[in-house]
Amino acid sequence: MWFAAVTQTVKVVDVDLSAYPRWLVVAVGTLVLAFVLWVMMKLLKWTLWLVVFAVLVGGFTWAAWLGLQALGWVK
Repeated sequence: MWFAAVTQTVKVVDVDLSAYPRWLVVAVGTLVLAFVLWVMMKLLKWTLWLVVFAVLVGGFTWAAWLGLQALGWVK
């Protein structure tokens, strides 16, 4: 079973860009990379906002719990 998993072949897609001018390939690659970085920055921004809200909710919940304990309303 393990030997069968190791000997499986992988299909590789070979794209020949030699028909295009090099400047066009570099320009399109630059645009694609800039777009990917932009998407990653947007995802990171949303993730950081979720972390900020999680910290605020968790911190205020903890503070409320400690306040209720200080008043003797909960044990």
